[in-house]
Amino acid sequence: MRILLTCAAGKLISKTIKYLREDKNLNNLFIVGVDQKKIKTKKYFDKSYKIKFNKDYLKNIIKISKINKINLIIPYSDRESIFLSKKKILFKKNKISILTNSYKVNKKISNKYTVYNILSKKGIKVPKYFIFKNIVQFKKYIKILGHPEKNLVIKPVDGIGGRGVIFLKGNKDKLEKWEGKGKREKIVKINRLNIKSIIKKYKKLIVMEKLNSPAYDVDYFKYNRKRILSIRQRLNPSGIPYKGNKIIRSNKIKNYCNRIADVMKINSLVDLDLLHNKKKEPILLEINPRPSGSVVVNSIAKFPLLSYVISTILKKKYKIKKLLSTKTIHI
Repeated sequence: MRILLTCAAGKLISKTIKYLREDKNLNNLFIVGVDQKKIKTKKYFDKSYKIKFNKDYLKNIIKISKINKINLIIPYSDRESIFLSKKKILFKKNKISILTNSYKVNKKISNKYTVYNILSKKGIKVPKYFIFKNIVQFKKYIKILGHPEKNLVIKPVDGIGGRGVIFLKGNKDKLEKWEGKGKREKIVKINRLNIKSIIKKYKKLIVMEKLNSPAYDVDYFKYNRKRILSIRQRLNPSGIPYKGNKIIRSNKIKNYCNRIADVMKINSLVDLDLLHNKKKEPILLEINPRPSGSVVVNSIAKFPLLSYVISTILKKKYKIKKLLSTKTIHI
């Protein structure tokens, strides 16, 4: 098996490779890493390259894949996953698979408003939300959602990894200790919110009810008739900085995610981020069109989900045992 991983300078990639190499069911593993940054953990790769995500990206990734006879590309960033999904036919001609959905599916699941809209029409619970493009709409919708008494969340429609997320502080609601502590989030009161500049920057935004912990990463793999998932409760609900997970079992979350995957026509490995509403029901926050950066936690807990995914995509047999025990993993 010859695999190429993007975002190879990521914090947990070296651990991911370590567990893949230790898996005796993955034969003749050859791993190539590419990243825009300098890869400091080159020793874990058979080959590594520094490439930029620019007009030459496609040409370079194809060249690297051909030189190293790559069978499978695993994109670890949203934009690479979406971009490469457009080119799946081109790679298929070169006998290279890409671990991503079709471009049509990726385009849908990467837009929070589109996801919420599709799911709500199918009767699947999503946050209470509105999309706004101007100040008049913003003022109208925050009032409907209960501000100034309630806390709300403002985020870009197509934001990635918590970028641009704002907790709009209410007068009566309390925030949880973790909220606003992420590196990419901030807490703002209405009198200090420059909504005009935010609209100018992002064009379209969502304002929605604030959801509550516990927070979950769900590694969800659906491929043709096969499906498998792992539910991981975040030790740090914001996710950034990453502090580890507790792997859990929950039929309620499992059934909820199965419905989402079927409606959104998922046919790859994705990362579903969940929180809870005030009724303590699991609610989808977003779908990431690529593996979670912390998917390796499953291998550490002796549930080699990523190995199973790789083997399945490459049409190799792989027997995976059911998750026998829950476990807290600190990394």
